[in-house]
Amino acid sequence: MSFSNPSTPSAFAPAERKGPYLIKAESEQLKWEVDRCSLLDVLPDLIVVLNDERQILFANRTLLKALHLENDSTILGMRPGELLDCVHAKNDSGGCGTTEFCRVCGAVNSILHTRQFHDNTSRECSIITVSDKAHNFRVWTSPFDCQGCHFTLVVLRDIASEVYRNALERIFFHDLINIVSGLYGLLTIINDNPDNYRENHKLLIGLTEELLEQIDSQKDLLAAEDGSIYVTASPVTSIGIMKFVAGVLGNLPAAGNKNISLEKTSEDTEFKTDPRFLKRILINMGKNALEASGPGDPVVLKSSVAGSKVVFEVHNKGYIQPEVQLQIFNRFFSTKGGGRGLGAYSTKLLAEKYLQGKVYFTSSEENGTSFFLELPLQLEKTDSPA
Repeated sequence: MSFSNPSTPSAFAPAERKGPYLIKAESEQLKWEVDRCSLLDVLPDLIVVLNDERQILFANRTLLKALHLENDSTILGMRPGELLDCVHAKNDSGGCGTTEFCRVCGAVNSILHTRQFHDNTSRECSIITVSDKAHNFRVWTSPFDCQGCHFTLVVLRDIASEVYRNALERIFFHDLINIVSGLYGLLTIINDNPDNYRENHKLLIGLTEELLEQIDSQKDLLAAEDGSIYVTASPVTSIGIMKFVAGVLGNLPAAGNKNISLEKTSEDTEFKTDPRFLKRILINMGKNALEASGPGDPVVLKSSVAGSKVVFEVHNKGYIQPEVQLQIFNRFFSTKGGGRGLGAYSTKLLAEKYLQGKVYFTSSEENGTSFFLELPLQLEKTDSPA
């Protein structure tokens, strides 16, 4: 018997749930079996057992301890995303598993696979919580049969440290080495013939700025995630900021022969924010636009005023595939290979958690892709950790 209306809308997995009475009955039946084996409680991973509707019937002690709970009575009937406070589980339809974003969720897909094929599987899952915290899990699911009933065992392991290590290795052992190698090559050319400096100085400056940007961005991201960033607001102008960003982008190796410009209809306004983080966000947006553009393609920067907000736009002709759009702000997600995927995530984190702004995008085959940064004209908090 389903508790929710069978017609409850869902963009992916079924939304129907069982009511409290049936959940309690299933939970008691399951616990009698689980209590015969204490293995689940001594394992260091987070473990839940789900019914057909993906609702929690059992949680092991490791999970309860992580949530500071004495028992699982308050979480019975919840779904995993609701338990972990996933931002996409807080919706007006059927909760966890029912939004379009859930189509690319490793946890939901692993659970559905086990339910359908009655076998073991594993996926990776990235979650952003309603409080802007990011989690990365490896999820294992397995059939769990009890007294003729079929349940699903779900094991979650926090792999954030592992993925972070891979990302830093990629950054420091690949990206930075490539930049330093480019610098060394240019300096060697100049050393052999100093007259070559004038010809190569722009590229030399660009490589140096890219090197500093890579190091600073990682330092700021770590500080942003642990809440130790200091935000200092000062007056800036929108056109002035865009001119600075365009100058930096033009010196980057990714600029190549692409056309970076400021939209002529841009509005110039003075507003108060943290200029360092504003520049970081717009440069990240610009770098993504350059990497998505082909030779000769335009990358256009624009600013406008909407009420009490200033809005920046970075546009390119590229199109983002729908399955990529659903994951683009997830930590470590990238289409560029392993160990990437911090740029868009850090952009949204800095803007929305620290600059009281909003980051969003539009993308279509007809009109290309635009990333938007919306900020208040007056940043409220200054000179203190955000």
